[in-house]
Amino acid sequence: ANTIALGVPPLGYALLFGLVRRRRRLAEDEGYARQVYARSKSMKRLRGVAKAKDPGEELYRALVGFLGDQLNLKDAGMTSHDVRAALEEHRVEDEVIVSCEKVLRACERSRYAGGSLDKDEVKALTNAAAQAMDALEAALKKGGRA
Repeated sequence: ANTIALGVPPLGYALLFGLVRRRRRLAEDEGYARQVYARSKSMKRLRGVAKAKDPGEELYRALVGFLGDQLNLKDAGMTSHDVRAALEEHRVEDEVIVSCEKVLRACERSRYAGGSLDKDEVKALTNAAAQAMDALEAALKKGGRA
């Protein structure tokens, strides 16, 4: 009983200290906060792709937004070429870069060709984007970014 009475308060203080420190870092460090919430924000956007007015544009924004949040980059106006350059700069494996680039280029073709994606294409691209995000997140963690 004495061990519990003497051990619980320091453990509680340590947990409280860790919680306060994390909350403070989320409030003060924008890059860290963007990285922490990148996955949930992008997955929420991916779920809304099928209902969007322009699914290709929404899918593009979800993937580019994820990359921007993970690497703390401005995602407005980012192209597939910019994505490749940013990922190469962070030494991400080429197969991950290619998977991201394929999805983005399909969305760019849809946007600039004036056509719209059919339901099957949207579903396939959404699944490919989710897989690309998973691979990108794993590659960045492996490289010591996350």
